Amino acid sequence: MSRVILKNLPQKVKDDKLKSKFQEIGHVTDIRIIRTKDGFSRHFGYIGFMECESGQRAVEQFNDTYLEGMKIQVEIAKSFNDPNLPRPWSRFSKGSSAYNKREDKKTPKKPKKILQAKA
Repeated sequence: MSRVILKNLPQKVKDDKLKSKFQEIGHVTDIRIIRTKDGFSRHFGYIGFMECESGQRAVEQFNDTYLEGMKIQVEIAKSFNDPNLPRPWSRFSKGSSAYNKREDKKTPKKPKKILQAKA
């Protein structure tokens, strides 16, 4: 199975339209457009294909093409644990240097033992 990520999707694009467009490449197993709590599109989504070759063909055929007037980007989706992912840049993201510094300050440090001279 192969999964691709679609970036810069139009605001009002529906699952059915994406399925009909990407069904030309191969068997589509699932489609998910990411939305906010209010139901608005976040302009990206995922499409799963049955065969790995279909995902690669989707990238080759649909990357940098236009969908309802917006230029979409199609890439092979990577898992969260992929070591090739770029390091996070936000100070709120785990793994960034700013986040690590902030977390180090929150952890209480053990008090140092004071040695007293015997009289």
